[in-house]
Amino acid sequence: MQKKSKVVAVIAVEYDNLKKSSHAKLPDHTLSNLIESKIEESGIREEDPDYTIPKKTILSRLTTGNLTKSTKGISSPLQSMEPILVELILQKAQMGQHLNMKDSFHLANSLMQGSDYQKAMVIFKKKLGYTGESLEQLGPQL
Repeated sequence: MQKKSKVVAVIAVEYDNLKKSSHAKLPDHTLSNLIESKIEESGIREEDPDYTIPKKTILSRLTTGNLTKSTKGISSPLQSMEPILVELILQKAQMGQHLNMKDSFHLANSLMQGSDYQKAMVIFKKKLGYTGESLEQLGPQL
């Protein structure tokens, strides 16, 4: 996925440079052609033949002035736990124990209980403005 993000950034920067250096309107399909050529150059097409980048994505980056990065938010401390949680949910499903959303939250909370994930979640919640004196108050509630 990182490779795809880099291609989007390269296209946005290059298209922005083309627009700035051109004193006239760019020819029709300039952006579409640029997108296609950069996807081909990157080798992504070999990995994912149907991959495309919507023109709207590039134009949005130009409008916001955020050419190289798609998000500005902070990452959840639970991102590294997600593959473990997904694997457990899939294993339960294979055993005929399908989980609803509430059960999935309970499973995630039980995985976090007393672990480094819980400590990281407490720090994360404090950064977001949650208040509480102890780990139990901020606990593993998602």
